[in-house]
Amino acid sequence: MRTSDDRVNSGDKGHSASFDDALAVYAQFVCLRLSISRCLVSCFDRNHQYILAEATPTLSLTTGKAEDSKDELWMGSCVQERYTHLCERTLEIADKKADKSHDGVVIMPNIEDDEWYKQHKSDISLPGQVCFYAGTAIRSPYGPVIGVITVLDDMQRDGLSSEDQLFLQYMSDTIMSHLDMVRSKEEHRRTSNMVLGLGSFVEGKDHVDMDLHNKDVPKSSVIEHQGTPPLTPGASAPKPPEMEDVEENNPFLNPENTNHADDALSFENLQAQMLSTDVKSTFQRAAGIIKNAIDVEGVVFLDASVGSFGALVQSVPATSENDTASYFSRSSTSNKECHVLGSAGRTDPGFSITEGFLHSFLTRYGQGRIFNIDPEESKLHMKNAQKPEESEDFGQKIEPMEEQHADEESREQVRRQRQTDITQLQHLFPEARSLAFVPMWYVKGIKAIVRESC
Repeated sequence: MRTSDDRVNSGDKGHSASFDDALAVYAQFVCLRLSISRCLVSCFDRNHQYILAEATPTLSLTTGKAEDSKDELWMGSCVQERYTHLCERTLEIADKKADKSHDGVVIMPNIEDDEWYKQHKSDISLPGQVCFYAGTAIRSPYGPVIGVITVLDDMQRDGLSSEDQLFLQYMSDTIMSHLDMVRSKEEHRRTSNMVLGLGSFVEGKDHVDMDLHNKDVPKSSVIEHQGTPPLTPGASAPKPPEMEDVEENNPFLNPENTNHADDALSFENLQAQMLSTDVKSTFQRAAGIIKNAIDVEGVVFLDASVGSFGALVQSVPATSENDTASYFSRSSTSNKECHVLGSAGRTDPGFSITEGFLHSFLTRYGQGRIFNIDPEESKLHMKNAQKPEESEDFGQKIEPMEEQHADEESREQVRRQRQTDITQLQHLFPEARSLAFVPMWYVKGIKAIVRESC
Protein backbone atom coordinates (compact mmCIF):
# COMPACT_ATOMS: atom_id res chain seq x y z
CA MET A 1 0.00 0.00 0.00
CA ARG A 2 1.36 3.40 -0.97
CA THR A 3 0.82 6.31 1.39
CA SER A 4 3.21 8.98 0.15
CA ASP A 5 2.75 12.59 -0.88
CA ASP A 6 4.46 12.15 -4.24
CA ARG A 7 2.64 13.53 -7.28
CA VAL A 8 1.38 10.22 -8.64
CA ASN A 9 -1.86 9.10 -10.27
CA SER A 10 -1.97 12.50 -12.00
CA GLY A 11 -4.68 13.22 -14.53
CA ASP A 12 -4.49 15.42 -17.60
CA LYS A 13 -4.63 18.58 -15.49
CA GLY A 14 -1.87 17.48 -13.15
CA HIS A 15 -4.28 16.64 -10.31
CA SER A 16 -3.49 13.68 -8.10
CA ALA A 17 -6.31 11.27 -7.26
CA SER A 18 -4.91 10.53 -3.81
CA PHE A 19 -1.72 10.13 -1.84
CA ASP A 20 -3.18 6.86 -0.54
CA ASP A 21 -4.32 4.12 -2.91
CA ALA A 22 -6.75 2.67 -0.36
CA LEU A 23 -8.60 5.97 0.09
CA ALA A 24 -8.94 6.33 -3.69
CA VAL A 25 -10.40 2.81 -3.87
CA TYR A 26 -12.85 3.59 -1.07
CA ALA A 27 -13.98 6.77 -2.84
CA GLN A 28 -14.53 4.98 -6.15
CA PHE A 29 -16.35 2.16 -4.40
CA VAL A 30 -18.79 4.73 -2.99
CA CYS A 31 -19.34 6.11 -6.52
CA LEU A 32 -20.11 2.69 -7.94
CA ARG A 33 -22.23 1.51 -5.00
CA LEU A 34 -24.42 4.63 -4.92
CA SER A 35 -24.36 5.32 -8.70
CA ILE A 36 -23.21 8.90 -8.20
CA SER A 37 -20.85 11.11 -10.21
CA ARG A 38 -18.14 11.98 -7.70
CA CYS A 39 -16.89 11.24 -4.20
CA LEU A 40 -14.37 13.12 -2.08
CA VAL A 41 -12.78 12.22 1.25
CA SER A 42 -11.60 15.24 3.25
CA CYS A 43 -10.11 16.13 6.61
CA PHE A 44 -10.18 19.55 8.24
CA ASP A 45 -8.35 21.82 10.62
CA ARG A 46 -9.35 25.31 11.70
CA ASN A 47 -8.41 27.00 8.42
CA HIS A 48 -7.96 24.33 5.76
CA GLN A 49 -9.68 21.45 4.04
CA TYR A 50 -7.38 18.58 3.11
CA ILE A 51 -8.85 16.59 0.23
CA LEU A 52 -7.29 13.18 0.77
CA ALA A 53 -8.93 11.43 -2.17
CA GLU A 54 -11.27 12.07 -5.10
CA ALA A 55 -12.75 9.47 -7.43
CA THR A 56 -15.34 9.13 -10.19
CA PRO A 57 -16.95 6.00 -11.71
CA THR A 58 -14.67 5.75 -14.78
CA LEU A 59 -11.48 7.18 -13.28
CA SER A 60 -8.44 4.94 -13.68
CA LEU A 61 -6.70 4.67 -10.32
CA THR A 62 -3.53 3.64 -12.14
CA THR A 63 -3.18 6.51 -14.63
CA GLY A 64 -5.49 9.10 -13.07
CA LYS A 65 -7.36 9.49 -16.36
CA ALA A 66 -11.08 8.96 -16.90
CA GLU A 67 -12.82 7.17 -19.76
CA ASP A 68 -15.56 9.81 -19.78
CA SER A 69 -14.49 13.45 -19.94
CA LYS A 70 -17.09 14.49 -17.34
CA ASP A 71 -15.45 12.08 -14.89
CA GLU A 72 -12.10 13.88 -14.90
CA LEU A 73 -10.72 14.95 -11.55
CA TRP A 74 -12.12 18.21 -10.23
CA MET A 75 -9.90 19.04 -7.23
CA GLY A 76 -7.77 15.95 -6.74
CA SER A 77 -5.68 15.48 -3.63
CA CYS A 78 -4.89 19.00 -2.44
CA VAL A 79 -5.26 21.60 0.32
CA GLN A 80 -8.02 24.20 0.12
CA GLU A 81 -9.20 27.08 2.27
CA ARG A 82 -12.07 26.23 4.60
CA TYR A 83 -15.69 27.29 4.06
CA THR A 84 -15.65 26.95 0.26
CA HIS A 85 -17.46 23.61 -0.11
CA LEU A 86 -20.82 22.07 0.74
CA CYS A 87 -19.27 19.75 3.31
CA GLU A 88 -19.21 22.72 5.72
CA ARG A 89 -22.92 22.08 6.22
CA THR A 90 -22.18 18.51 7.30
CA LEU A 91 -19.56 19.78 9.76
CA GLU A 92 -21.99 22.32 11.23
CA ILE A 93 -24.61 19.68 11.96
CA ALA A 94 -22.07 17.17 13.29
CA ASP A 95 -20.53 19.73 15.65
CA LYS A 96 -23.95 20.53 17.15
CA LYS A 97 -24.72 16.89 17.93
CA ALA A 98 -24.62 16.48 21.70
CA ASP A 99 -24.93 12.69 21.99
CA LYS A 100 -22.45 10.04 20.91
CA SER A 101 -24.74 8.27 18.45
CA HIS A 102 -23.66 7.77 14.86
CA ASP A 103 -23.69 10.87 12.67
CA GLY A 104 -26.49 11.01 10.16
CA VAL A 105 -26.21 11.75 6.45
CA VAL A 106 -26.80 15.36 5.36
CA ILE A 107 -28.70 15.36 2.06
CA MET A 108 -29.46 18.16 -0.41
CA PRO A 109 -31.75 16.57 -3.09
CA ASN A 110 -31.54 19.75 -5.17
CA ILE A 111 -28.67 22.02 -4.19
CA GLU A 112 -30.17 25.15 -5.76
CA ASP A 113 -33.32 24.81 -3.62
CA ASP A 114 -31.47 24.33 -0.33
CA GLU A 115 -31.81 27.28 2.07
CA TRP A 116 -28.30 26.87 3.52
CA TYR A 117 -26.77 26.89 0.04
CA LYS A 118 -28.71 30.02 -0.90
CA GLN A 119 -27.20 31.85 2.09
CA HIS A 120 -23.63 30.73 1.30
CA LYS A 121 -23.81 30.48 -2.48
CA SER A 122 -21.25 33.21 -3.10
CA ASP A 123 -18.59 31.29 -1.10
CA ILE A 124 -19.29 27.76 -2.36
CA SER A 125 -17.56 26.23 -5.38
CA LEU A 126 -19.04 23.29 -7.27
CA PRO A 127 -17.87 21.17 -10.20
CA GLY A 128 -19.81 21.33 -13.47
CA GLN A 129 -23.58 20.96 -13.29
CA VAL A 130 -23.84 19.33 -9.87
CA CYS A 131 -27.40 19.06 -8.55
CA PHE A 132 -27.27 16.57 -5.67
CA TYR A 133 -25.17 16.50 -2.47
CA ALA A 134 -24.88 14.10 0.42
CA GLY A 135 -22.27 13.91 3.14
CA THR A 136 -21.52 12.18 6.41
CA ALA A 137 -18.96 13.06 9.07
CA ILE A 138 -15.79 11.07 9.76
CA ARG A 139 -15.59 11.04 13.54
CA SER A 140 -12.56 10.05 15.59
CA PRO A 141 -13.09 7.32 18.23
CA TYR A 142 -12.13 9.98 20.79
CA GLY A 143 -15.02 12.22 19.79
CA PRO A 144 -14.05 15.07 17.46
CA VAL A 145 -15.15 15.20 13.83
CA ILE A 146 -12.04 15.15 11.66
CA GLY A 147 -13.46 14.88 8.15
CA VAL A 148 -16.35 14.32 5.75
CA ILE A 149 -17.26 11.90 2.97
CA THR A 150 -18.82 14.00 0.19
CA VAL A 151 -20.89 12.56 -2.68
CA LEU A 152 -22.00 14.68 -5.64
CA ASP A 153 -24.21 13.86 -8.59
CA ASP A 154 -24.99 15.67 -11.82
CA MET A 155 -28.63 14.64 -11.64
CA GLN A 156 -31.30 15.65 -9.15
CA ARG A 157 -32.28 12.80 -6.84
CA ASP A 158 -35.03 12.20 -4.32
CA GLY A 159 -32.45 11.37 -1.67
CA LEU A 160 -30.77 8.21 -0.44
CA SER A 161 -32.45 5.09 0.80
CA SER A 162 -31.92 4.00 4.39
CA GLU A 163 -29.64 1.20 3.14
CA ASP A 164 -27.53 3.69 1.19
CA GLN A 165 -27.29 5.98 4.20
CA LEU A 166 -26.16 3.06 6.39
CA PHE A 167 -23.59 2.22 3.73
CA LEU A 168 -22.17 5.76 3.86
CA GLN A 169 -21.97 5.58 7.64
CA TYR A 170 -20.21 2.23 7.38
CA MET A 171 -17.71 3.69 4.91
CA SER A 172 -17.11 6.55 7.34
CA ASP A 173 -16.14 4.05 10.03
CA THR A 174 -14.01 2.10 7.56
CA ILE A 175 -12.09 5.20 6.45
CA MET A 176 -11.58 6.25 10.07
CA SER A 177 -10.15 2.80 10.85
CA HIS A 178 -7.86 3.09 7.85
CA LEU A 179 -6.61 6.52 8.89
CA ASP A 180 -5.98 5.20 12.39
CA MET A 181 -4.03 2.31 10.91
CA VAL A 182 -1.95 4.71 8.81
CA ARG A 183 -1.25 6.77 11.94
CA SER A 184 -0.18 3.65 13.85
CA LYS A 185 2.04 2.65 10.95
CA GLU A 186 3.67 6.09 10.97
CA GLU A 187 4.23 5.91 14.73
CA HIS A 188 5.81 2.47 14.30
CA ARG A 189 8.07 3.86 11.56
CA ARG A 190 9.22 6.69 13.81
CA THR A 191 9.83 4.27 16.68
CA SER A 192 11.87 1.99 14.42
CA ASN A 193 13.85 4.96 13.15
CA MET A 194 14.54 6.02 16.73
CA VAL A 195 15.88 2.56 17.54
CA LEU A 196 18.13 2.78 14.48
CA GLY A 197 19.08 6.26 15.61
CA LEU A 198 20.16 4.98 19.01
CA GLY A 199 22.29 2.34 17.34
CA SER A 200 23.79 4.92 15.01
CA PHE A 201 24.52 7.19 17.97
CA VAL A 202 26.32 4.41 19.82
CA GLU A 203 28.43 3.77 16.74
CA GLY A 204 29.46 7.42 16.65
CA LYS A 205 27.45 8.44 13.60
CA ASP A 206 25.79 11.82 13.19
CA HIS A 207 22.87 10.51 11.14
CA VAL A 208 20.36 7.66 11.19
CA ASP A 209 21.94 4.66 9.49
CA MET A 210 18.92 3.02 7.83
CA ASP A 211 21.01 -0.05 6.93
CA LEU A 212 22.04 -0.67 10.51
CA HIS A 213 19.51 -3.48 11.03
CA ASN A 214 20.95 -5.35 8.03
CA LYS A 215 24.48 -5.45 9.40
CA ASP A 216 25.88 -8.64 10.86
CA VAL A 217 27.39 -8.53 14.34
CA PRO A 218 31.04 -9.71 14.19
CA LYS A 219 31.65 -12.94 16.08
CA SER A 220 34.47 -11.36 18.05
CA SER A 221 32.04 -8.75 19.37
CA VAL A 222 29.61 -11.46 20.42
CA ILE A 223 32.30 -13.40 22.26
CA GLU A 224 33.57 -10.26 23.93
CA HIS A 225 30.05 -9.33 25.00
CA GLN A 226 29.35 -12.80 26.32
CA GLY A 227 32.57 -12.73 28.31
CA THR A 228 31.55 -9.57 30.15
CA PRO A 229 29.98 -10.42 33.50
CA PRO A 230 26.58 -8.88 34.15
CA LEU A 231 26.31 -5.96 36.50
CA THR A 232 25.51 -6.84 40.08
CA PRO A 233 22.48 -5.19 41.66
CA GLY A 234 23.32 -1.67 42.70
CA ALA A 235 26.40 -1.44 40.51
CA SER A 236 26.64 1.55 38.21
CA ALA A 237 26.93 1.16 34.47
CA PRO A 238 30.20 2.19 32.76
CA LYS A 239 30.29 5.88 31.91
CA PRO A 240 31.02 7.17 28.43
CA PRO A 241 34.43 8.87 28.01
CA GLU A 242 32.79 12.26 27.65
CA MET A 243 31.17 12.08 31.09
CA GLU A 244 34.34 10.72 32.69
CA ASP A 245 36.23 13.71 31.35
CA VAL A 246 33.59 16.08 32.69
CA GLU A 247 33.58 14.54 36.17
CA GLU A 248 37.37 14.44 36.44
CA ASN A 249 37.74 18.12 35.62
CA ASN A 250 34.71 19.50 37.43
CA PRO A 251 34.40 19.38 41.21
CA PHE A 252 30.65 20.04 41.04
CA LEU A 253 30.21 16.57 39.58
CA ASN A 254 32.87 14.94 41.74
CA PRO A 255 31.54 14.06 45.21
CA GLU A 256 35.04 14.11 46.75
CA ASN A 257 35.57 17.73 45.78
CA THR A 258 32.10 19.11 46.42
CA ASN A 259 33.17 20.99 49.54
CA HIS A 260 35.88 22.83 47.58
CA ALA A 261 33.79 23.66 44.55
CA ASP A 262 33.64 27.37 45.31
CA ASP A 263 37.40 27.60 45.26
CA ALA A 264 37.82 25.60 42.07
CA LEU A 265 35.37 27.33 39.73
CA SER A 266 34.04 30.81 39.34
CA PHE A 267 30.31 31.16 38.98
CA GLU A 268 30.57 33.08 35.72
CA ASN A 269 32.70 30.40 34.01
CA LEU A 270 31.01 27.36 35.49
CA GLN A 271 29.16 26.17 32.41
CA ALA A 272 31.96 26.86 29.94
CA GLN A 273 34.54 25.00 32.04
CA MET A 274 32.41 21.93 32.69
CA LEU A 275 31.55 21.29 29.03
CA SER A 276 34.27 19.83 26.86
CA THR A 277 34.24 19.93 23.08
CA ASP A 278 33.52 16.20 23.02
CA VAL A 279 30.42 16.67 25.14
CA LYS A 280 29.01 19.37 22.87
CA SER A 281 29.83 17.27 19.82
CA THR A 282 27.91 14.38 21.38
CA PHE A 283 24.82 16.52 21.93
CA GLN A 284 25.09 17.92 18.41
CA ARG A 285 25.05 14.39 17.00
CA ALA A 286 22.13 13.46 19.22
CA ALA A 287 20.11 16.49 18.08
CA GLY A 288 20.59 15.63 14.42
CA ILE A 289 19.68 11.98 14.91
CA ILE A 290 16.52 12.79 16.90
CA LYS A 291 15.38 15.31 14.28
CA ASN A 292 15.79 12.86 11.42
CA ALA A 293 14.43 9.86 13.30
CA ILE A 294 11.09 11.33 14.40
CA ASP A 295 10.58 13.91 11.62
CA VAL A 296 10.46 17.11 13.65
CA GLU A 297 11.38 20.60 12.50
CA GLY A 298 14.06 21.12 15.10
CA VAL A 299 15.74 19.86 18.27
CA VAL A 300 17.62 21.93 20.85
CA PHE A 301 19.64 20.66 23.82
CA LEU A 302 19.97 23.27 26.58
CA ASP A 303 22.39 23.22 29.47
CA ALA A 304 20.16 23.19 32.53
CA SER A 305 22.96 24.03 34.97
CA VAL A 306 22.27 27.47 36.39
CA GLY A 307 25.52 29.34 36.87
CA SER A 308 23.87 32.34 38.50
CA PHE A 309 22.91 30.11 41.43
CA GLY A 310 26.54 29.12 41.96
CA ALA A 311 25.84 25.42 41.30
CA LEU A 312 23.79 23.04 39.23
CA VAL A 313 20.07 22.96 39.82
CA GLN A 314 19.63 20.70 42.80
CA SER A 315 15.96 21.22 43.51
CA VAL A 316 13.50 18.51 42.54
CA PRO A 317 10.02 19.62 41.42
CA ALA A 318 7.33 19.03 43.97
CA THR A 319 5.30 15.91 43.32
CA SER A 320 2.19 17.57 44.65
CA GLU A 321 1.05 20.90 43.31
CA ASN A 322 -1.09 21.51 46.39
CA ASP A 323 1.82 23.53 47.68
CA THR A 324 0.92 26.60 45.65
CA ALA A 325 3.71 28.71 47.13
CA SER A 326 6.40 26.32 45.92
CA TYR A 327 4.81 26.26 42.50
CA PHE A 328 5.40 29.98 42.00
CA SER A 329 8.29 30.81 44.33
CA ARG A 330 11.00 28.51 43.01
CA SER A 331 11.78 30.61 39.96
CA SER A 332 14.96 32.38 39.04
CA THR A 333 15.03 35.97 37.85
CA SER A 334 18.37 35.49 36.12
CA ASN A 335 18.61 36.89 32.61
CA LYS A 336 21.80 34.98 31.90
CA GLU A 337 21.48 32.97 28.70
CA CYS A 338 21.55 29.18 28.80
CA HIS A 339 24.24 27.40 26.84
CA VAL A 340 23.02 25.56 23.75
CA LEU A 341 24.72 22.17 23.88
CA GLY A 342 23.54 21.11 20.44
CA SER A 343 20.82 21.87 17.94
CA ALA A 344 19.48 20.70 14.61
CA GLY A 345 16.88 22.09 12.25
CA ARG A 346 15.18 25.44 12.23
CA THR A 347 16.12 27.93 14.94
CA ASP A 348 16.07 31.71 14.75
CA PRO A 349 19.53 33.35 14.48
CA GLY A 350 18.98 35.21 17.75
CA PHE A 351 17.49 32.22 19.61
CA SER A 352 18.22 32.24 23.34
CA ILE A 353 16.58 31.14 26.58
CA THR A 354 17.37 32.70 29.93
CA GLU A 355 18.25 30.68 32.97
CA GLY A 356 15.33 32.21 34.83
CA PHE A 357 12.80 31.01 32.27
CA LEU A 358 14.32 27.54 32.06
CA HIS A 359 14.51 27.17 35.83
CA SER A 360 10.85 28.11 36.22
CA PHE A 361 9.90 25.58 33.53
CA LEU A 362 11.95 22.86 35.22
CA THR A 363 10.10 23.63 38.43
CA ARG A 364 6.62 23.45 36.93
CA TYR A 365 7.17 20.76 34.31
CA GLY A 366 9.93 18.68 35.82
CA GLN A 367 8.60 15.45 34.34
CA GLY A 368 8.25 16.92 30.86
CA ARG A 369 5.29 18.12 28.85
CA ILE A 370 4.01 18.17 25.28
CA PHE A 371 2.54 21.54 24.33
CA ASN A 372 0.11 21.84 21.41
CA ILE A 373 -0.05 25.49 20.40
CA ASP A 374 -2.99 26.99 18.57
CA PRO A 375 -1.84 30.35 17.12
CA GLU A 376 -5.41 31.64 16.92
CA GLU A 377 -6.19 31.10 20.58
CA SER A 378 -4.73 32.90 23.54
CA LYS A 379 -4.35 29.70 25.51
CA LEU A 380 -2.13 26.68 25.05
CA HIS A 381 -3.49 23.16 25.14
CA MET A 382 -1.42 20.63 27.06
CA LYS A 383 -1.82 16.97 26.34
CA ASN A 384 -1.29 14.48 29.12
CA ALA A 385 -0.76 10.79 28.53
CA GLN A 386 -3.96 8.79 28.79
CA LYS A 387 -4.39 5.15 29.62
CA PRO A 388 -5.37 3.08 26.56
CA GLU A 389 -8.81 2.37 27.99
CA GLU A 390 -9.48 6.03 28.76
CA SER A 391 -10.84 8.42 26.16
CA GLU A 392 -9.53 11.96 26.07
CA ASP A 393 -11.82 14.58 27.56
CA PHE A 394 -11.89 17.27 24.88
CA GLY A 395 -14.36 19.32 26.89
CA GLN A 396 -12.05 19.70 29.86
CA LYS A 397 -12.10 23.25 31.19
CA ILE A 398 -9.46 22.92 33.91
CA GLU A 399 -5.93 22.12 32.83
CA PRO A 400 -4.35 18.93 34.27
CA MET A 401 -2.13 20.76 36.74
CA GLU A 402 -4.87 23.19 37.72
CA GLU A 403 -7.23 20.49 38.91
CA GLN A 404 -4.74 19.52 41.61
CA HIS A 405 -5.45 22.79 43.39
CA ALA A 406 -8.48 22.66 45.62
CA ASP A 407 -9.51 26.31 45.57
CA GLU A 408 -10.41 28.56 42.67
CA GLU A 409 -7.89 31.25 43.69
CA SER A 410 -4.97 28.84 43.34
CA ARG A 411 -6.23 27.61 39.99
CA GLU A 412 -6.50 31.18 38.80
CA GLN A 413 -2.89 31.79 39.82
CA VAL A 414 -1.83 28.79 37.78
CA ARG A 415 -3.78 30.05 34.77
CA ARG A 416 -2.08 33.44 34.98
CA GLN A 417 1.34 31.83 35.33
CA ARG A 418 0.61 29.55 32.38
CA GLN A 419 -0.42 32.51 30.26
CA THR A 420 3.01 33.99 30.89
CA ASP A 421 4.58 30.68 29.85
CA ILE A 422 2.47 30.68 26.69
CA THR A 423 3.58 34.14 25.68
CA GLN A 424 7.25 33.30 26.14
CA LEU A 425 6.97 29.97 24.31
CA GLN A 426 5.30 31.62 21.34
CA HIS A 427 8.03 34.26 21.34
CA LEU A 428 10.79 31.64 21.44
CA PHE A 429 9.18 29.32 18.89
CA PRO A 430 6.86 31.50 16.77
CA GLU A 431 6.24 28.84 14.11
CA ALA A 432 5.96 25.81 16.41
CA ARG A 433 2.57 24.13 16.70
CA SER A 434 3.67 21.22 18.88
CA LEU A 435 6.59 21.35 21.29
CA ALA A 436 8.03 18.69 23.58
CA PHE A 437 9.82 19.86 26.74
CA VAL A 438 11.88 16.91 28.01
CA PRO A 439 14.12 17.36 31.08
CA MET A 440 16.93 14.79 31.28
CA TRP A 441 18.14 13.83 34.73
CA TYR A 442 21.72 13.13 35.72
CA VAL A 443 22.14 9.82 37.55
CA LYS A 444 23.00 11.54 40.84
CA GLY A 445 19.79 13.55 40.88
CA ILE A 446 21.09 16.72 39.25
CA LYS A 447 19.30 18.11 36.29
CA ALA A 448 21.92 18.13 33.56
CA ILE A 449 20.28 18.95 30.27
CA VAL A 450 16.94 19.73 28.70
CA ARG A 451 15.79 18.66 25.26
CA GLU A 452 13.19 20.61 23.36
CA SER A 453 11.83 19.56 20.00
CA CYS A 454 9.19 21.10 17.81
